[in-house]
Amino acid sequence: MVRPTSNRDALPSEQLEFAVATLEDPEALERAVAGVDAVIHLASLLKVPWRADFQSVNVGGTRALLEACVSQASPPTVVFISSLAAAGPAEDGGERTEEDPPSPVSIYGRAKYAAEQLVDEFADRVSSTILRPPMVYGPGDTASLPLFQTAAGGWHFTPRFRAMRLSTVFVDNLCAGIELALLRGERRPPSDTGSSSQGIYFVANDEVTTYGELGRKVGGAVGRDSVKVLRLPGWLSFLGACVSEAWARLRGRAQILNRDKWREATAGDWVCCANRAKEQLGWSPIGSLDENLRRTADAYRQSGQLD
Repeated sequence: MVRPTSNRDALPSEQLEFAVATLEDPEALERAVAGVDAVIHLASLLKVPWRADFQSVNVGGTRALLEACVSQASPPTVVFISSLAAAGPAEDGGERTEEDPPSPVSIYGRAKYAAEQLVDEFADRVSSTILRPPMVYGPGDTASLPLFQTAAGGWHFTPRFRAMRLSTVFVDNLCAGIELALLRGERRPPSDTGSSSQGIYFVANDEVTTYGELGRKVGGAVGRDSVKVLRLPGWLSFLGACVSEAWARLRGRAQILNRDKWREATAGDWVCCANRAKEQLGWSPIGSLDENLRRTADAYRQSGQLD
């Protein structure tokens, strides 16, 4: 499913059938899901939490899509791609598991958790599974590109003095997890029955790193012998987030750095455990963090996004 304005240049058109729709158009959504076996819900607004349609797309759009599925004689299975942000940060030195009660700290995280609750509301009519990936990176990802470009210049900035541990997932491994969740995953129980964590999976690579060390690894991936890690005080990184958000609002163009992302970046460790996905789905991430960062850097360079 694509929007009327979607850029399809990177999509293999000869292998795909496109359904043109938006999450705000119920009739188009019904046409889009007609006769399909499964829906993988990846759509969201990420970088513009101040916009009026942030909630209507992330939450209201999820309801509209689920209602379109319910309208079918045989509702398709839905795999909803949520986020670690919906669960919230881990306790210091620990890691998030699916059994932990969600405690999102950002507008984005709360919106994704609200969408999860809608998935549960429809669970008695729509067979569904929820995936919560952490930071995603890989070829074609525009959100991580500035991290690689800054490291290529020899610098990496952290938003606070204290080290932040985080999990990551390479895009190919995430795609494998989505496919396995569709084929083998447990389904969410009706909201008044079953385990509260049944049918929810974290998918994260095995290696946990700090954000500072990630910058050094990205530097190695782009061919820098050394990267200077500059640890900013929280007040200074917050000021930078405010300026970036103000500039984005003035230009009407999204920026990955904003006050909401600052809240996430300074809230604690973003680490999750993927043991359930490994045990129940047979999911196993391929490639080390260094290898996958190099693959990402090579793809950026080949596309002309890295000098």
